[in-house]
Parts: sequence; C-alpha cells; structure tokens
Amino acid sequence: MRSIPFFNFFAGLDVLLSKSRGLRIRVVGLTIMALLPAFVLMIFTASESRRKAVIDIQENAIRLTELVAANQQQLIDGSRDILITLAQVPAVQNQDRPACLFFLSNVLMQHPLYANFGAADKSGNVFCMTLPQRIPVNIATEEYFHQAMESLDFSISKYQISATNSQAIITLAYPIIDTLGQPQGIVFANLDLRWLGQFTSAATLPKGSILRVIDPNGITLASYPNGEIEIGKVMPDSAIVQHVLDENVGLIQGNDVSGVSRLYAFTLLKASSNSDIHMIISIPTEAAFTESNRNLQRNLIALTIGAIAALITAWVVTQFFFLNQVNALVNVTQRLSTGDLTVRTNWKGGQGEFDQLARAFDDMAAA
Repeated sequence: MRSIPFFNFFAGLDVLLSKSRGLRIRVVGLTIMALLPAFVLMIFTASESRRKAVIDIQENAIRLTELVAANQQQLIDGSRDILITLAQVPAVQNQDRPACLFFLSNVLMQHPLYANFGAADKSGNVFCMTLPQRIPVNIATEEYFHQAMESLDFSISKYQISATNSQAIITLAYPIIDTLGQPQGIVFANLDLRWLGQFTSAATLPKGSILRVIDPNGITLASYPNGEIEIGKVMPDSAIVQHVLDENVGLIQGNDVSGVSRLYAFTLLKASSNSDIHMIISIPTEAAFTESNRNLQRNLIALTIGAIAALITAWVVTQFFFLNQVNALVNVTQRLSTGDLTVRTNWKGGQGEFDQLARAFDDMAAA
C-alpha cells in the first residue's frame, strides 16, 4: 500500500522534470513572441510614415510649381502695365535719348527683377536702353518687334540665352503709338529667370533637390542650385524630359543619369503661344524619407533595448522562480533514492504547484 504514494510522487516529479526541461528557453521564446507584435507595428508605422512623406513631398513640389507659374503670369501682367505706361512717356515718344535713358534707368531701379528696359523706333533701331550700348542695336528682325508693330498690342518673345549675362531672358514689348494711332516703335523689357532663385531659397525642399527650367527642345534655361553650369545645355535625363514635354503637368518617379531615384514634379510656365517653357523640380526619393528613417531608427533602437531587457529579465526570473525550486526537488529526490530517509524539503506555506509537490514529497518521505 505504501508503494502507491511513492509511485504517484515519482510519476508527478518525472512529469514536472520533463516539462521543466528547456523551461528557460520556452519562457524566452514566449517573451520573443510577445515582442513580435511591437516589431510588426513599428514596421507598419514606418511604412505609413514613408508613404505620407512621399505624399507630402509631392504636394509641396506641386504647390511650388503652381506658385511659380502664377508668379510668372503675375510678372508678365505687371510688365504689360509698365510698358503701356512707358509708351506714353514724352521722352519715349519724342525719342529723346538722354531723357529716355534717365527715365528707364529709374524704372529699372524700382523693378530689379528685370534685366533691361529699352525703346526702339519703327525701323527697329534701339535709341534708348538701360544696358550698356557700345554699338548700334537693331531688332527689326525680331519676331516680338513685328508682332507689336502689326497687332498694336502687347507681344512676348521666346526664351533665349542672353549673350550678355548667360541668363535665359524673355522680351516683352508694347508699341509706341502716335496721336494718329500709327506705331512709331516699341518699348520693351527683358525679364530673365533670376526671380526663380527667391523661390528655391524660400522653398522647404529636401537636400539634393534641383529646380530646372527647360524650353520645348529640352535646353536648360535655368538651374538651381547648379547655376550657369547647365544653362544652354540639354537636360541630361532624356526620358524624363520627353515625358515632361508630352504631359506638361504632373509628377513621376524615375532615375536620373547617375541612377539616383528621384521624384519629378513639373508644370508648364505659359507666357504666350510661342514662349512655353517647363519647370521641373526633382527630389531624391531617399531624401524624402530622411525623417521617417530617423524615426524608424530611433524606435528600433528603443525597442531593441527594451527587448534585450525583457529577455534578460525572463532569463533571470525563470531561474529564480522556477529552476531553483525544480533543482531543489530533484536534489532531495536523489538523496531519498540513495537511502537517506530523513531528507525533507521543509518548504513552508505557499499554494503553488511547487509548494504542493514539496508537501507531497515530505508526506511520502514520512510515510
């Protein structure tokens, strides 16, 4: 009859030992499984952050292109008003060169975005110009001159690279009309693309971004921050250029000639029917993710530190709360099996499974 408690106890102890094998590894594994959702959530959050970053960059780039297009139209409209006023000035109508030059110089000082103001007679001879005029200048062959003289209205030239300052300029002209309504010449203004510089300085574009303006042939008319290095040359990203010329307005993603992935936002800067140009803002794709990558790295470091602390805690706690009790039970059991019938666990109180097993061992040993 006394063999039954021994049998039941050793059977229970054997089950306990078999379950306790690798207990520490199992606890650590459970800890890792508990941490997995946090890692998954972090990755999902980072993915959403990157997606939002792309959307924000796209919206900012498109907003900037729209702002530049609106500003150019505003400048052109303002040029029309300025030239209409200049065409009524007596010094201009009378072709009084000294008085005209003095007046136009003051106008240029008040409107620094313009590169030049001038006036020409009906034969195209420029009799007054704010830029230094070392030799006689005749513009009779220029298309904008013929348009202004024939239509008796405001005309706009195509963008051209100026030989004077290597800047892309557009010429805006208005006819000088006498009291009989006959054209006596034109007043004109040269507007270059330097005004784009203030937009790139104020815009919050990521590092490595480039703003370019190209003509219908893909020739670079302006480039920031690359400056005059690219002006007058074909934009190197031929596939992007063709897409821009075909679509006029939009946003695409592609690789530049160096293989760098970029976002390209572009719009049409429409001055007149024959002076359309395109502005392109290219942004390195990776630069768009700088903030989200920084947040991901910070969160990953914090979560890794937390995970290491949790695993160390699980390792230590397993030893303290489980393995010490199991090892103690195994020790007294081995002593009992060698014939030491006086051995006892002497555990006091407690309602846990190990406490119950200890009391069962003591009862068995006593029996």
